[in-house]
Amino acid sequence: MRFLLAAILALAIAPISVRAAGSEPQVYFFWAAGCGDCRAAREFLDRAKAEDARIQVRDFDVEGDLSNAILFGELCTRIGLAEFRLVPLVVVGTHVVIGYDESVAREILEHIDACRKNGCRDIVHDLIRPPSEVEQASAAAPR
Repeated sequence: MRFLLAAILALAIAPISVRAAGSEPQVYFFWAAGCGDCRAAREFLDRAKAEDARIQVRDFDVEGDLSNAILFGELCTRIGLAEFRLVPLVVVGTHVVIGYDESVAREILEHIDACRKNGCRDIVHDLIRPPSEVEQASAAAPR
């Protein structure tokens, strides 16, 4: 099942980085190793980068890296999906797409184009940081 969360402009959140029109938006790709839709999304993003060298993708394995898992949790909380944490999840500006199929591929490219033309807020940039010692300890604690 795929969800599309279009503009999340109404979020009352901490300061967010803004990219001006004409600048290149960052594409954030959150994935897990055993996820078939994640593999398909990665293949699409790799093709898109090969066709358009300006596309910038940062990818985050949410199962194999503690910092990525914490970032993913914070992002899911920020966008109102703290209980779901579904992958693949792609963020371009304020546009969040969960799942993958051909219509999602078109949506991602449309979001990139819209951010290039109009500028966009980057809802992920300010969340990226190394985990604190407390976060590391709580993640390692037995459950």
